[in-house]
Amino acid sequence: MTQPGREPLHVAHVCLRYPPAIGGIETYVSTLAQALATTRKAAVQVLCTTHGMPGGTALPDDESLEVTRCRLITGRKSGRYPIAPGILPALLRYRADVIHAHGMHLFTTDMATLAARTTRTPLALTPYYHPPRTLPGRAHQATIGRIVTSASLVLPVSRFEADRLLEAGLPARSMEIVPPAIRPLPPPDPAIWARLGVRPDGGPVILFVGRNAPHKRLDLLLPAFEQVLERHPDASLVLAGPGHGVELLQGVALQVHSRVHLAGTTSAAELAALYQGSSLLVLPSDYEAFGLVLLEAMSCGLPVIAAQASAPAELLAGWEPSLFPPGDMGALAARIDAILADGDLAAECSAWGRTRAATMFSPEVQARNVIEIYARCLR
Repeated sequence: MTQPGREPLHVAHVCLRYPPAIGGIETYVSTLAQALATTRKAAVQVLCTTHGMPGGTALPDDESLEVTRCRLITGRKSGRYPIAPGILPALLRYRADVIHAHGMHLFTTDMATLAARTTRTPLALTPYYHPPRTLPGRAHQATIGRIVTSASLVLPVSRFEADRLLEAGLPARSMEIVPPAIRPLPPPDPAIWARLGVRPDGGPVILFVGRNAPHKRLDLLLPAFEQVLERHPDASLVLAGPGHGVELLQGVALQVHSRVHLAGTTSAAELAALYQGSSLLVLPSDYEAFGLVLLEAMSCGLPVIAAQASAPAELLAGWEPSLFPPGDMGALAARIDAILADGDLAAECSAWGRTRAATMFSPEVQARNVIEIYARCLR
């Protein structure tokens, strides 16, 4: 381990998955790691697994970072706790000044904790805490206990997440909020529209980005969209993300089926095209630790709508046209209709979101704050 105050600071980011694997945590880690490397005050190593990679093989990475992908042990028993034995030896070889782990209840985080204890290296943890999905009872409390005793600092991504961690028993002295930053999106790939059979200039497009999970509340969005079609019969709904199958449309009126388009998992370039060509993005989730897709859409000038619950209410605080009462399908439909029907309101939402994203969530500010946090861990 190098001496405190010496540059560059050697930082190991440890996560289960890393781009081109797709997801909110993957985007958070890659944006932060690249921003840190750009400062030249940190030498960044990313250690991850081959989870989510096509065929389990590595693809080319950003040249500004050193990315080590450790192969998973395959088998039925590793499904909910993917194991990659190479993570620990790779961490021990790197001799980091700070180890930054991402996620809870993961083999990668447990190995980061073990490496930090073995080498007496400060450990930072971004948990992406999600109570409805975390382990119940004693297993959950044991995980919180390990965080309290092992992590030098816990870095929630929002005040909402920090409050949930406080409720779970984590002391306030060990936390500092580090929200996501805007990631630079690649040039858009407009071929996604032809694949979907949608013309973005042929009627309003409502976009949802995320996986199919109960807390995402697609059961609220689909009937709300059915109401929207009564006022905007040429509207389309695009669902982008894993797990969206035709079974989602069971119980939905037949005339709605042809207006719902399942994009599946998209590349960053395809997602950029969807942000660019859609009319608004909707995230009706009951629970989000942050809601990164909202920030991405805002940075592209796309109006957004979200439930006034969890972290999105924090992100969109002060902008009423973008919020609706959680679980209220009629209110969601009314918010969508208001933006689609009023071009001036849509332009105001676009300008407000773009300004908020650019002024409060820049990668440069995030990297500078995190470097200071790492430095405090070494004192």
